[in-house]
Amino acid sequence: MIGLSEATYYYKPKVSRADKEQADAALRDKIENLQAAQYSCWGYRTLKVQLFRHYGLQINAKRILRVMRKYDLFRHIKPLKNEEVYLWEYENFTDVIERIPEFIQEVYNRKRVHSGIQYLPPEEFEVILQDEHRKKSLGQVTLEFPD
Repeated sequence: MIGLSEATYYYKPKVSRADKEQADAALRDKIENLQAAQYSCWGYRTLKVQLFRHYGLQINAKRILRVMRKYDLFRHIKPLKNEEVYLWEYENFTDVIERIPEFIQEVYNRKRVHSGIQYLPPEEFEVILQDEHRKKSLGQVTLEFPD
């Protein structure tokens, strides 16, 4: 033939470091947006699913994990501490007693997504359960209530 090796024919140019940094920064922004909007403490596997749901991105889980490590996007501290206790300046224990139940009712029970109900906020999940057509889209959901 022309005297080229297979390696030359199938050569794929490497992505420049600047392009890779820019792509990682864009992914970081999307992950931060998801975490902030959903009050979440998701790991990289769940983020992979959420990135596909919200942005239509099919990204390798290892890349998500690498970006999360690089930019320290893990949220190890419990959500209550992260989202409530550290943001408010409590003056005494009475302030805590007044504010924490409000946080649980307004944020945790209404806005924050829960893994047990397919990563939906409880209010949205309840609306779907009341709508028979949308209920079928959830698939098999088992709720257990204490006696």
